[in-house]
Amino acid sequence: MKEEITLAYLRRTDTALSKILNSLSEGAYIVTPDREVIFWNKGAEAITGYSSAEICGLKCRDTRLHHYDMDGNLLCESGECPAVVAFRKGEHINSKIYVVHKSGHRIPVSTRISPITDKDGHFIAIIEIFTDISKEEELHRLEEEFRQRMDFQLKTAARIQSLFQPKLNQLGSGSHVWARSIPASFVGGDLYDVIPLKDGSQLFYVADVSGKELPAALIMSALWTHIRSEIYFHDDLQELLRCVNEDLHALVSDEGYFATIVIGKYWPGSGKMELSRAGHPAPLWISDGNLKTAIRGNGVSLGVVKDAPYTTETLFMSPGDSMVFVTDGFTEAINESGKFFGQRQITELIRASVGPPWGKHLLEAVKNWRKSNDFDDDLTILEIWCNPN
Repeated sequence: MKEEITLAYLRRTDTALSKILNSLSEGAYIVTPDREVIFWNKGAEAITGYSSAEICGLKCRDTRLHHYDMDGNLLCESGECPAVVAFRKGEHINSKIYVVHKSGHRIPVSTRISPITDKDGHFIAIIEIFTDISKEEELHRLEEEFRQRMDFQLKTAARIQSLFQPKLNQLGSGSHVWARSIPASFVGGDLYDVIPLKDGSQLFYVADVSGKELPAALIMSALWTHIRSEIYFHDDLQELLRCVNEDLHALVSDEGYFATIVIGKYWPGSGKMELSRAGHPAPLWISDGNLKTAIRGNGVSLGVVKDAPYTTETLFMSPGDSMVFVTDGFTEAINESGKFFGQRQITELIRASVGPPWGKHLLEAVKNWRKSNDFDDDLTILEIWCNPN
């Protein structure tokens, strides 16, 4: 015969219900509407250190089990105790709180509180099942500590990487240079540089290391170092790329990394420019508001093949001309509809804008194209332009 659920039944320790509750590893206790604890299972004893004899028969407020929210506020005095809320609203309550162990330390627990009704549907008690989540909270704390530590280290890495970007000065003779690099994450694999040489020219390049974030950033710094260490030994761009390629191949080929680059030398006084490419997008030569072909040749990306050949092409910029160098993060920028920015958008922008310079318009256009989308790739742009007559 099924026993009727009454307060007397709930107080007993020999019922089927009490046996089930005592078999649980979770804590379980039953409280009457006047907040008397009438049942305290073995799981609750194990979690809190208090025995059933020490708790049963006491009012909640007379026990030392004070409930605190996750911010450390005492719930027993605020009227927001989960048990009180369950009685008041007559509904199930799930929450995370702290209970106080017999030894005095707080234990984070996940609680599930449900009203108990008699045969007529009247609330006669509530039952609270609580689980010790100390290990989960400790794991969460360690994860948050690790996240903050990594956040600090990445921000530090970003500041260090910014030191690789040169301070750009005016080129003289009516020529100018401007550049920006925006990593997709804290750090990235794009880089640019502008280096004055003894022959009066300016060596410049824009490069893009495969991959993203820290691995790409580390290879980027190695590439920056190799170029800076070789430029004063090689007047010829082809020979410079050949030596840098050999160095990078020895460093990263086994790991599958590589870098694309467009590199050049510019003489502000004459408008002469020499260009070489290794797997990189062609520069945008803008003259009279139209795009011209700056360089046709394109060698193998750096680090792929040990003995890769490269070519150099020479051109002369006229007054009002601009040469814009970008990484593929521009053409491959994706908008909210999943469409790429592409070469067509660049061409239309140039025809609709007034320049030089053009680089700032292009960078702003890509940002507007993407809108709320996260950067999928690093963005780097460098522009050299001549004043109109």
